[in-house]
Amino acid sequence: MQLNWDKLRIFHAVAEAGSFTHAMEALNISQSAISRQISTLEESLGVSVFHRHARGLLLTEQGELLLESTRDVYRKLSMLESQISDTKTEAAGPLRVTVAGFLGSTWMAPKINEFRRLYPKLKLTFMLDNKVYDLGMREADAAIRLYEPLDPGLVKRKIAEIHFGIYASQEYLEESGIPKSAKDLKDHILVGYPTSVPQPHKHTGWLFDTAGVDQSSDNHVLEINSMYAILQTVACGTGIACLPHFMAQEDKRLVPILPKLPPPKIDVFFVYPEERRNATRISIFRDFLLNQMVEKIDR
Repeated sequence: MQLNWDKLRIFHAVAEAGSFTHAMEALNISQSAISRQISTLEESLGVSVFHRHARGLLLTEQGELLLESTRDVYRKLSMLESQISDTKTEAAGPLRVTVAGFLGSTWMAPKINEFRRLYPKLKLTFMLDNKVYDLGMREADAAIRLYEPLDPGLVKRKIAEIHFGIYASQEYLEESGIPKSAKDLKDHILVGYPTSVPQPHKHTGWLFDTAGVDQSSDNHVLEINSMYAILQTVACGTGIACLPHFMAQEDKRLVPILPKLPPPKIDVFFVYPEERRNATRISIFRDFLLNQMVEKIDR
């Protein structure tokens, strides 16, 4: 039995789309042509790859196996395409970078225009959330991560440190009093990340741990899954939070407290796959970060 690549390509599109109709839009061929190709593929394999039903298509067990293999082929082709593109010396083409939302929106966003002006042929895409994208599977080209990755298949370069402090608004402190020690914090409203969401860095629960409060049940705890929203909430007088200095120092409403109780710093790493080591687009962006962005955060 010899599998036809064109039929596998159509099968992959149908399986990913979940219906002939949606695959038709992606492939730009008629629904009847897609149906014929799938039927021919099933005849050559001697098995059904889809269960047909009124609401769409479901993969059979054999279809699941076939889809896993075609996905692997597509990933390898995508990586090959990137490696071929990486051999170009010109700074052009797509570059997808993932970074924690608060870091991208506050630290990086003001510099994007400058980077675009220097490299107008690079098409930047930023994914600003706390999800850890799989660089090996080409979910992104590179990442700015707030921890040191241990994967030996990744190249990592420390580009900065983020230093934190404990902050509240003057309004809140006048109303609720100024905590003098860590044990005093449990009598205040503490604002931070929920434990149930992806954490942007490894010390997100530091303030709660230091105060000795149970984050899951203490009614003094306010949980928000956005660093920027935490900052705004605290600046408006709601409570106390552990915030990056580079963000908090820009807001005149915020006052640092408990300076002798410094939160742990966070190391910032620029990360990309080993096989992309010679990629011009990645190295250009790395050097831009090192040369022009570190000074705004490394304090």
